[in-house]
Parts: sequence; C-alpha cells; structure tokens
Amino acid sequence: MKDSGLGFSPEALAEKYRTEREKRLRAEGQDQYVDLGKVFTAYTEDPHVAPGFTRDPIEEEIDVLVVGGGFSGMLTGVHLRRAGVESLWIVEKGGDFGGAWY
Repeated sequence: MKDSGLGFSPEALAEKYRTEREKRLRAEGQDQYVDLGKVFTAYTEDPHVAPGFTRDPIEEEIDVLVVGGGFSGMLTGVHLRRAGVESLWIVEKGGDFGGAWY
C-alpha cells in the first residue's frame, strides 16, 4: 500500500481497524450486553430519603436553571453568583446536593 503523502497509508489504517473490529464482533450481537437496570436496581433508590418523598412544585421566573447538584453544578452556581446572577436555581434529583459523592 502506498504512502498518501499524509505520513501514513489510509488503506493500511482502514485494514487495521477492520481487523480489530472483527476481533470484537460476537455472534450474540446485542444479547451479549447485561441489562444494568436489572442488576443495579438498588442504586436507583436514594437511601437518605424516605420512600415516596416528593416536593411541592415551584413556579418562579428565574434567569438560570442548573440541572444537577453535583460538584460541577454547585461550582457553576458559585461562578454565576460571582458574575452577578442572583436569580438561579440548582435542581438535583437526589435528596441533597453532592451528585455521585452524596
């Protein structure tokens, strides 16, 4: 295979990827994957909140809504406040802030 002037042979690269892909194809197709929703169901429940806990809906006009109260969401809120944004909400699915660390 010839050099294309790019410093490598695109044909050789395509062949390498085809060969690697063939190593990974399995006869089971999609059936090779495990449904993690069934295996890790316990992780969908928040252990720090009473079962069935809900909050009343809030209707308020705001400038910024941050979805997710993990580290990045909280840091975004800090930077927005420092930038002068006063009307902002951080919405978290869990019972408290902290994201994965909660």
